[in-house]
Amino acid sequence: MEFHWLPPCPGTTIWVLLRDNLDCGGEWADVIARQPCPDLPDGVLCEVVSRRCAFRFSPALTNAGSDDTVATYEEAGEADEVNAFRRCEVMRLHRSLAADGRSMARLDNDVRRYDNYRTQPSQIRVKATVLSQHASIEDRQSIEREVEHLMGTGATSEYVRRFRNMQGVFAMSSDLCHFLNYLSRHNLTREQLLESLAGGSSGAPLREFDEYKLFAEFGCTCGGTWKSSLAWGVYDTREITSCNCLTSPLPNRDYVTAAEIEQFGCVHRFKSIDDCDEIDIEEEVEEEDITQEAHAEFLQEEMPDAQEDIGVGVCVRATRIQRRAWRPREDARAPQQGCQVCTAMCSAIFCQARRVEINQPHKAALCPKCISKGRWCHGSLHKSDITLRYGIVASLMDPNVHWQKSGAGLDAITEYRGHSVLMQLMPWLFIVPVHRNQDQLHTITGQEPELIRGDRQPAGAHELTVLYRVLQHVMTTRGDAGGLALANRTSAWPEVPGLSQVQHLLQSFLERRVRPSMAVSRVGIGEAEHVRNTLVQRNQAALQAALEVLMRTPDGGNTSFASLADEFKAFVGLNALVQSHTTGSSSSSTTEAQSEGNLRSQEAGGERQGSG
Repeated sequence: MEFHWLPPCPGTTIWVLLRDNLDCGGEWADVIARQPCPDLPDGVLCEVVSRRCAFRFSPALTNAGSDDTVATYEEAGEADEVNAFRRCEVMRLHRSLAADGRSMARLDNDVRRYDNYRTQPSQIRVKATVLSQHASIEDRQSIEREVEHLMGTGATSEYVRRFRNMQGVFAMSSDLCHFLNYLSRHNLTREQLLESLAGGSSGAPLREFDEYKLFAEFGCTCGGTWKSSLAWGVYDTREITSCNCLTSPLPNRDYVTAAEIEQFGCVHRFKSIDDCDEIDIEEEVEEEDITQEAHAEFLQEEMPDAQEDIGVGVCVRATRIQRRAWRPREDARAPQQGCQVCTAMCSAIFCQARRVEINQPHKAALCPKCISKGRWCHGSLHKSDITLRYGIVASLMDPNVHWQKSGAGLDAITEYRGHSVLMQLMPWLFIVPVHRNQDQLHTITGQEPELIRGDRQPAGAHELTVLYRVLQHVMTTRGDAGGLALANRTSAWPEVPGLSQVQHLLQSFLERRVRPSMAVSRVGIGEAEHVRNTLVQRNQAALQAALEVLMRTPDGGNTSFASLADEFKAFVGLNALVQSHTTGSSSSSTTEAQSEGNLRSQEAGGERQGSG
């Protein structure tokens, strides 16, 4: 099957302004699938991320201004390498599906590489979309969340994980019977397992000396406080006698119970990974093997139409293995994170393990752990056997499920709670610019869902783009039309400020753009005037060239700055937005002219004083 990768492409996210919600200023929407029809030959099915509201529109009619549903839409602004990498990962997912649409193999390891980027195998995530037109908004939201949660918890279930260890290929026609037989050996039925998965089982207990991703709260001596879902800690119960989380809980944390602490840990049970020594621990585990044998009685009860010679038996054996672990030292501190105000390292005052993150995709380019490791910091959704695990869970939900290839990945239509539901397996990309590793972004706390909406924002979109969309949402919520207009202009050529302001902005931009270890020279009036002229003339190439010259630092720092011009334009536009809402008014042209005159006088005076 041949796919056309024309935008908007299924599996990506667009910024869309719906005609029935013009006051919002725009929303993120997932591109689900292409659905041509007589009225809309280029019809596209989309869904608003925040509201899970489905809609169809024609990109051609929208561009002509005549679409009945969508007023305008924009692409997410991804780099060409990101778009190409997504296509390669979709094709890698296609290769795991057999021609019958019911058998799946492991994903291959053919991951494309790109200059100036680090890539890793994508996480494969599930997107569910209710296709039934008569479904209410409430039913649509609950069904889609339930299907995504069910597939996600099932793919990470201990029963599914152990069964797939015995399999190289999941052939639905026979292996579903094998899996049901396997469950019977553990005194489980299909219905019981699905009920357990839907309830969101807590999974395996916390293991001593393992590292876990945490939700944590921090407080700094400078007065700064923040919450982060990007904290990390090593589980250690050797000093839990000092735990006072139940007797002296933090404000608004008095609801924490002993059972919750046992399940998710607390600040007294996690230590900073920087205060630990790496060790190897030998332990005994139980492994299970499949042995072929007939189970006529089981097949008679569970699957009367199945062949008797496809039953399985389970052989359990004990094996001693070594695992890598981290032992906290005696002086180990609580999990640490840097304060973004004073840069001091601070200890967590509250933390809990976050082990279930099925519906919250992770942005590798914004995660300091992913950046430092050069791979996914947690989870198993990127492993080669993830397609086998999803195949097992989907067949449990619908024994007749049939997958087919699409531009988004793999699609299957099933029935759930009386509604037709489209399930999609889609790649969530790991593609990080090389210079991000040099930036050493170890204190980022911007992954909280309160800041970035929606959660499925493409991994390749620049974080500034996400920030501007958040600002648009804030301005719209406050009913500020002027701020909204400014926010909309940050993605295009901004209004050009005066020379003194350009010099100040250029200096700030350079200082924020380079690493802290690099020394940034003072921006001269001539350099600022040259940059300002490129803004006035709207000369993209000249602006990029001027910024590249200023960014070349003497210590041989990174010079791979593909989008400096766009970033600086957005930086200038964002500053105008902030100024207009902090001062309430912009400076007059007369005052600006006086400032420019004073600046030139000071510059000239400084030169004369230096020469004297």
